[in-house]
Formats: sequence, C-alpha cells, structure tokens
Amino acid sequence: MKNLKMRSEPLRNSVFILIGIFLFLACGEKKKPEKIIARVGNAVLTQSQLEKALASDRYKRKFKEEFVRQWVETELLYKKAVDENIVADSLFNEILTESKKELAAALLISKLFGEKKFKFSAKEILDYYNKNLSEFLAPFDGYVLNIAKFSSQNDAILFRKEMLENKWNKAKNKFKDKTSLVSLVTNSLLYKYQIQPAKLLRVVEKLSPGVVSIVIQTEPGIFTVVQMIDSITKNKPIPSKYIKNEIEERLRIYKTKQNYHKFINSLYEEYSVQLKRDSL
Repeated sequence: MKNLKMRSEPLRNSVFILIGIFLFLACGEKKKPEKIIARVGNAVLTQSQLEKALASDRYKRKFKEEFVRQWVETELLYKKAVDENIVADSLFNEILTESKKELAAALLISKLFGEKKFKFSAKEILDYYNKNLSEFLAPFDGYVLNIAKFSSQNDAILFRKEMLENKWNKAKNKFKDKTSLVSLVTNSLLYKYQIQPAKLLRVVEKLSPGVVSIVIQTEPGIFTVVQMIDSITKNKPIPSKYIKNEIEERLRIYKTKQNYHKFINSLYEEYSVQLKRDSL
C-alpha cells in the first residue's frame, strides 16, 4: 500500500500540473477586449473599426485624427437629431427609404458586375480597337521606349553591351537583380513632355527605331540606357500593341454596360413593369 501511495503521488502531481497548464492556456485564449478609440454616449469607435474604415476606398485618404473627429461630430449630431425628433419626421423617413433602395441597388450591381472577370481574345481586342479607332488617337507626339537606369556607370555600360549582343530581354533578365539597378521599363509609351530631363529627350529624338543610346548621365549618380522602339505622332492612331491594357479596360467597361442593360431588361419582364408613356 505504501508503494502504491508513493507511486500515486507523482501521478496526482502530474495531473494537477496538466490542469494548471490547461487553465493557463484557456485564460490566454480569452478574447482581449477591443481597444476603444472614442465614445459618445453608448456609441463606441473601436480600434478594429477605425482600421477597417481607413482601409476602405471611401476613407483611405483621411488621417486617423480627422476620421475620429468626424466620427465624434457625426455621433453628436445624430444624438441631437434624435432628441429633436428629426428621425421621426416624414421627410427623414422618405429620404431614408430612398437611400435604402439606392444602397441595395448599388450593392446588387457591385455583386453582379463588380468582380466579374473578362477574358478577351486577340481578335476581340483588335475588333474593338478598329471599331473605335478615334478613341485611340495620340494626344501628343511621343515614343515607345525601353529604359534602364543604374546608379553604377560601369553596370550601365555592361548592360548596354549585353543589349547590343543579346537584345533587351536577355539583358533585362541578366541585370534585374543588380543592386545598382534603379529602374527598368519595357515598351513604355511616353509623350515628349513625360521624358525628363531635357537631355534625355534630346538623345531620344535623334534615335531611330531599334537603336540603343550611349550611356547618359541623366542626373547626378544616375546612368541611363534607352532604346527607341517606335515613334508616336500626334492625332494618329496609337498602334494597338502598345495600348493593349487600355483597350482591354475599355472593352471591359463596354461589356459590363452591355450585361447591365441585358439584366435590366430581364427585370422589366420579371417584375411586369408598366409604363404610361403618354404621361411622361
């Protein structure tokens, strides 16, 4: 019996230790109370609500202090409006009803069309481009360029040498991880006023398509290599291959509008709309 008792003591101790650990972890898992940023009566603004609001498109440009101040003022004005019985006013409720309808409609449109992804074939893109050619005229003279900028003159020279021997893409891939690489743009459409400094523009204007410039110090400690791909003439159509993303975006908007009108027409049938046009 004595031996059994002696053996049971460590077991009992182990159980108590395990229970203690479990209780400690359970306490640690309890949800910490939300940090309250502001309070107006019973209304509170928590840290998570503030962060969520500032992350939204509506408020992302606001500073925290500005948002909190506006939140407090809105709560104060709302409470005063309640005290003045504004919320029971017929005009208030008419506006509220209309606002609910508009908000519900906006959320429905966002749900149906906001996240819809379109995939367009090369033929669809080209057909839309050709049908809407007047929308893609160049507003200014410009150039399509490959531009590489380095903080090391030696690396810029080596990059240019690689370009002349193996073309742009191979040079780009070989030097993309260089610490001296400042920026690298491929097939970038730039209008003349966008090409800075003037020293770089003067060099670009003398290049022919396909030609690579010498290494140019465009600003203190920055060495640039530029390759002319094509020139763009004001009021002439920009070749579609240089504005593929813009064409796709316009085509996406066009398709979305089409789908929206089809959807609205289907709702006319679904909800039996009757219009007395002679009264309009």
